[in-house]
Amino acid sequence: MQNNDKDLEDEVLKTLSFFEPMSLEKIYLDFNESFLLSRPDFVVEDLGHILATLKKKKLVKEIKASSQKEWVKIYPRKNWYKKFIGILIKNRN
Repeated sequence: MQNNDKDLEDEVLKTLSFFEPMSLEKIYLDFNESFLLSRPDFVVEDLGHILATLKKKKLVKEIKASSQKEWVKIYPRKNWYKKFIGILIKNRN
């Protein structure tokens, strides 16, 4: 993967919400202004490609709502051993 693709994925993940599903247009409008000014060739089709990549990596979830697709960021899962250590620490106190 190119470094530029990684930067674009990171920016999309910063923009997406955990709680509110967002359409392509809403994501594009919520981007940081300096990000869009630094990449004048970035278009909505590129955003669709990045979202498909993030979906394959299971970082975002696609929701079909009223004739258009929307995306929401997925909470990272904790490993079983981190949960177990957290329970042990709580019980010590």
